[in-house]
Amino acid sequence: MSTKFGVKIPSTGEVIQIARRWNGQIEFTNPLAELLKDKTKVIAMNNSPQGVYTIKDLKDGQSNN
Repeated sequence: MSTKFGVKIPSTGEVIQIARRWNGQIEFTNPLAELLKDKTKVIAMNNSPQGVYTIKDLKDGQSNN
């Protein structure tokens, strides 16, 4: 099962996909995501967050793979 993660753009309210978890692997789908601050909140777009709530959680998940 995969989960897509996004960030909300404050001026428009739009949620932009920035990463996904697939088969236990986390990858950024938008290279700009790496520039966001670690405390930036992320939104699970199509599944439950499963412990991922910030950019730092995504980065930490990448280093475990």
